[in-house]
Amino acid sequence: MHQKSDPFLVVITIERETSSAVLTRSDGKEARHPLRKSPFEGISLLARLHYSPPLASLRAVTAKGDDIAFELPLGGEADQLDNRLVVYLDQNMWRPVSDAMRGEREGKGSCGTVGRVGS
Repeated sequence: MHQKSDPFLVVITIERETSSAVLTRSDGKEARHPLRKSPFEGISLLARLHYSPPLASLRAVTAKGDDIAFELPLGGEADQLDNRLVVYLDQNMWRPVSDAMRGEREGKGSCGTVGRVGS
């Protein structure tokens, strides 16, 4: 691991607005590098991408402010899913579950009833 005196890279950010890459170290210092060409397409809804090498995670921020976090696999490490609850949803089940979580309606899926989540 790193010693306290050795700064290391904690976040790499790609910004749409400034068309730059920002490298942030553990001591808080930043380096900004302009990008020759924006990696974001004109119709893309992404505003920023944040990649954290120490956490093996990616965070996408949309133009409307939504955050989407991704946990990336760690090579050679223990199984990241050990002792964690994992739920896989078929694409056709996302909406009924989302609606049930917001209490908007109760629906019936092919595997049973989707009821209210929470209190």
